[in-house]
Amino acid sequence: VELDFREALFPPGETRVVAVAVMGGVEILVPPGVRVETDGFAFMGGFDEETGGADLPAPSRDAPVLRISGMALMGAVEVHCRLPGESARDAKRRRKESARRLSEGSR
Repeated sequence: VELDFREALFPPGETRVVAVAVMGGVEILVPPGVRVETDGFAFMGGFDEETGGADLPAPSRDAPVLRISGMALMGAVEVHCRLPGESARDAKRRRKESARRLSEGSR
């Protein structure tokens, strides 16, 4: 299952998502600027959040909150931050280019 919230308009406050993956996967895509909080349990699987990055702005203190809870049993729940319309390949390329620029700037 892929839940794509990149073009969603979040109300102020908190939005809750309960994700359950049994022998499968749930991928949740969020836009920059949304605070993500995860609280999940995984057994023989993973419950992962990869939303940070130096190349995207950090969410503000009053940003909407997406709270993801649930469980993964022999499966995975993954949360990724991507720009609207950006593919997984483009996001990887953007992160790699940003890391390269950061390392060149620190020299």
